[in-house]
Amino acid sequence: MFSVSGGSHCNTFRFGIGKASVKPLKIEVMTRTRIELTAVWGNEDAQSSVLVSRRRWTAIQRGAEFTVDASSSYEGKRYKVVWRFANGQVSIDGVDGMECVVGLPLSELVSTDPSAMGISEA
Repeated sequence: MFSVSGGSHCNTFRFGIGKASVKPLKIEVMTRTRIELTAVWGNEDAQSSVLVSRRRWTAIQRGAEFTVDASSSYEGKRYKVVWRFANGQVSIDGVDGMECVVGLPLSELVSTDPSAMGISEA
C-alpha cells in the first residue's frame, strides 16, 4: 500500500513501512534427511556407498525399483559403479561389466538410518 503526497512534490511516493514496522526476516532452513547405504563385498576390502532420501529409502524397502550411479573403492583405487534396487534387493555393477554384488538383501547393507529394521547401523 502506498500514498501519494501532495504539495511541491506531487509525484513523490511514500510507502507505509516505517522503521518501527520492519522486522528482521527469519529464514528457516529445511534440511532433507539423507540415509547413507553402504555395501561391502569381496574379503570386505571393497565397498561402495550411496545417499538416498528417507522417502526413497522407504520406497526401496517396500520393493521399489531405483538406480543410482556411485563409486566404489578396492585396494585404494576408485571405480564407477551402478546400484540397482528392486524387490528388496540390491545389485551393484561396475561400468566395465564387473558384477560386484548380485541380489544382496537390503538387510545386508550398512545404513545410517536408526529406524531401519533389519539393517545394521554404521
